[in-house]
Amino acid sequence: MVFTEFSYAFFLLISLAAFYILPKKLRAYPLIAMGIIFYWYFAGEFLLVLLVETMLFYFALRYIRNNAVFWIVLSSVIAVLAYFKYRLLIADALSAVLPSHAVFSLPRQIVAPLAISFFTFEFIHYWVDTKQGRITSHSFSKFLA
Repeated sequence: MVFTEFSYAFFLLISLAAFYILPKKLRAYPLIAMGIIFYWYFAGEFLLVLLVETMLFYFALRYIRNNAVFWIVLSSVIAVLAYFKYRLLIADALSAVLPSHAVFSLPRQIVAPLAISFFTFEFIHYWVDTKQGRITSHSFSKFLA
């Protein structure tokens, strides 16, 4: 679904219609549904990674008052980003430092989830703004939207 294709225009039209037909307090739901469908269309195999990270991050921020646990969750979200985006750089750096028998082999051709950097940094941005009181925490549906 490229932006210049008819299928995108049709998808956009349905999304806008669903958004504006519903009352304001229900508008988050078509945004969530259409966002999930759109992401699934382009990167279906990574949708689970995105949804698990999103749920983990939201519930850690909203319900876990222990800062150590939250830092573990934040570190895990960043570790997923680092694995998909920087694993070869890290492996090359380790191979330069470690003896040759200690170096492990990573697959060279692995596809990163669509927009993983964007989502990770949006999570961090939301966390910082919430901690500094710039925004109030939202419901899960508003967070997803």
